[in-house]
Amino acid sequence: ASAKYVCDPVLGDNGKIYTKPELVDIYRDKVLPMADIVTPNQFELELLTGLALRTEADIREAIALLHAKGPRTVVVTSVAENGADQGAE
Repeated sequence: ASAKYVCDPVLGDNGKIYTKPELVDIYRDKVLPMADIVTPNQFELELLTGLALRTEADIREAIALLHAKGPRTVVVTSVAENGADQGAE
């Protein structure tokens, strides 16, 4: 079996970016296409997709956008209760 690349895009959380803003483009355009698995939190998912995540449907749309970039598996590690319907996967 070959090795898998898991990308945890540590870009920010709770509305604050931890890195230089230009790294968002690098992650989205260069890093994500190489990853097998990506594990963004809600804030990072919004940064990487440009979507405001308010509902479960928004989250699913954002996940589909990340899948289209290359990763086969997307694990959203946290979602604010007021940011989406409960029961989001």
